[in-house]
Amino acid sequence: MKKKTLLAILNELRCYLTCDSSKPLSMQAGELLALLRTYRFLPYQYLIHRLYEQDVIEGVLDYMPPVLLKRYRAQVNPAEAQEKTLNKLLFAEIMRQHGLPVVQILAVIHRDKTITDLEGRPIPLGEFPGRLRRWGLSRIFVKPTHGCEGSGARILTLRGNDLYLGEEKLTDDLMIARLFSGSEYERFLVQPVVEQHPLLVAMNSASVNTLRIDTLIDESGSVQSSGAFLRVGSGKAVVDNVARGGYAIKVDVDSGRLGRYGTTHARHGRRVVEQHPDTGFRFEGVELPHWEQVQPLLTSGTRALAPLKYVGWDLAFQEQGILLMEASAVHDLFVFQTATGGLRNTPMGRAALAGR
Repeated sequence: MKKKTLLAILNELRCYLTCDSSKPLSMQAGELLALLRTYRFLPYQYLIHRLYEQDVIEGVLDYMPPVLLKRYRAQVNPAEAQEKTLNKLLFAEIMRQHGLPVVQILAVIHRDKTITDLEGRPIPLGEFPGRLRRWGLSRIFVKPTHGCEGSGARILTLRGNDLYLGEEKLTDDLMIARLFSGSEYERFLVQPVVEQHPLLVAMNSASVNTLRIDTLIDESGSVQSSGAFLRVGSGKAVVDNVARGGYAIKVDVDSGRLGRYGTTHARHGRRVVEQHPDTGFRFEGVELPHWEQVQPLLTSGTRALAPLKYVGWDLAFQEQGILLMEASAVHDLFVFQTATGGLRNTPMGRAALAGR
């Protein structure tokens, strides 16, 4: 068991010992034994998914040990092909080659203080604000080519001839320092800030609120999804990731309708809300726009990433349609199962059990 998983279990053990709404010990013992018999694996998911709480009545046995899901994913996603999703620049190029909608990449900022366009032509550092102005941009979104969980992502604002990070004016050297100091990243992508659909703006306008949904190419060759959840940012955060304090709302894969509750990550207190604390937006029953576009786009996108067979996707909703923001061959399956519910009776869960 990996160190990260062990630390998560220890943290959840502390939560378990201090929980004042636990099921009777006899019920817990029975459920733990049933999970052990079902999966033949230490039922640590009972702790990390907090299945011991009294409000978890049904579906306990559907929560799989994430390690079983990860093992299956490793079998169907060749390591040498994972760069297609880990490298956001490469991913965007693959999607463009297949005519799929992705966020435009304007430039790449390098650790050695150089900036290049997509053709590799240099953009002098001092001319960068002027180039943005000619492109008609007042704000840009910068993120690492190989980042995850929103790490390193920032919005920069153009005011006159100067770039700002919040209220801080950035000189050329200061911009590089703010992006690269204390990080392992070598390159940052420059993108326009996505203008999201008014419905998503109403939920939370500080971040682009995206859908996380998975796809699996099954043995018949069809592309199926096992679950989905909407990520909605909180406070003034410019990213919606649950690891950064955002809320996860379960989405029905067939209809695109939101579930009743939004929840935060365990490290942010596992808060459960029916409406967004900052905007008052109520989630239950709201249908996401352009849902009819989702599966056709995912089917095409998944096939474009062959030989990868299992992928997690981030989708953004605009007024005119859907954007494929990112994909990941190694997305967080613990967070995914927490947000969407037990995966045993889904395409991914059935395949993982059959392949173990």
